Amino acid sequence: MSNIPYRLIWFQHFHKAAGTSITRLAEANNEVLYENHKNGIPVIPAGNKDVVGGFDPWNFSEKELSEFIDNCEKLGITFLANEWGSVNFELLASDPRVVLITCLRNPLKRFLSNFYFDYWHGYDDISKPENFLGASKFSQTDFYCKFLSQSEQSYKERIDEHHFALAKTNLSLFDYVAVLESDNSIDKLRNFLNWTEELESLQQNKTSRWDRSMIRLLLNGHFDLAFRRISHPRRQPTPEFCDFFMKNNPLDIQLYEFAQKHYP
Repeated sequence: MSNIPYRLIWFQHFHKAAGTSITRLAEANNEVLYENHKNGIPVIPAGNKDVVGGFDPWNFSEKELSEFIDNCEKLGITFLANEWGSVNFELLASDPRVVLITCLRNPLKRFLSNFYFDYWHGYDDISKPENFLGASKFSQTDFYCKFLSQSEQSYKERIDEHHFALAKTNLSLFDYVAVLESDNSIDKLRNFLNWTEELESLQQNKTSRWDRSMIRLLLNGHFDLAFRRISHPRRQPTPEFCDFFMKNNPLDIQLYEFAQKHYP
């Protein structure tokens, strides 16, 4: 038997906050993911359940979550991502087999990335960011605090200081919190996990990626989506929208500022 202790890296992926990059790094460093996965999220048959891949750990009891980790160990799974809901962070943190990680991104940048992604790809027809705020689970106000306080499923409801305190408490349970805007944040995470391989492709020119994406859309006949990208290019937010966003996401702004100070 191997003397190397089992390690399951549980990545709480916040939508549009470097999740694809971190999952690709895990693959490059030979972490074992579910054979069927979507960006690190296990794809598990779930009958008629209306959840992504049948993987809904936010609905797991403590017993079910422990049994799921046991099964990951039996299968030799060493990395997974969870994006569509929160989970029992206390139980994960108390399990010596689990390394709990996440990555935070500036709340405004994350939101705008979500807005353009959804509109450009046709996942949503809302063409103005001020109307997009609060329209879905991933565009809800105080996004981080809701997920970290396990309140994300009621996305249209507002939260208060109690939820903020719980979000901070749960964030402190993570073994590693990367802040995307901090210097070398992904490299620091990579070093923490003893990952030696890098991904040069993560640094590829953004303009060339945009060009290739446009070519694919045109070749596949998605002229409507190509038009969306041309007619609604990514722009710097106006001062008025920034003010609007700050006023509607005060708890996330506080949490992000806290993370910047405590997780350099």
